[in-house]
Amino acid sequence: MDKKLYLVSLGCTKNLIDSEVMLSRLKEYTISDDIEDADLIIVNTCGFIESAKQESLNTLFELDDMRKEESVLVMAGCLSERYKEELQKELIEIDIFTGVGDYDIIEKLVAEKRSQFSNKVFLASDANDRIITGSSYHAYIKLSEGCNQACSFCAIPSFKGKLYSRT
Repeated sequence: MDKKLYLVSLGCTKNLIDSEVMLSRLKEYTISDDIEDADLIIVNTCGFIESAKQESLNTLFELDDMRKEESVLVMAGCLSERYKEELQKELIEIDIFTGVGDYDIIEKLVAEKRSQFSNKVFLASDANDRIITGSSYHAYIKLSEGCNQACSFCAIPSFKGKLYSRT
């Protein structure tokens, strides 16, 4: 039986790149546009501003209501990274919580979840393979991560950390 994956990437283009990296780790899955057929559902969340946080949570709740019972629901990205401990306690609907960064063991986490049915936290590590989901003639390149500014309205430094360059 062909395993199917449904992906929603919210927020910035860096999240899109992280989503594409996750897809490259899940090559045994076929990308599906139909949530009801998906065996694995990944929502790469944004935690930048309040409206983005709310959109991320609303998307997770909506997809949870629509998914088939045996599917695995993954909350990835910035919102999960920043509030992972609180979210794990509150969001019993979520099967796997992952943080920001590379997703080189996502396949292993999904397999563990399927066999053990226990919540796992997946944090960032280093990888650079990805599957481009946009047009064939351009792609985004992530040159840096984090931020050294301390803007009062922005939460990025608190969960992405200090600025570091790809080079």
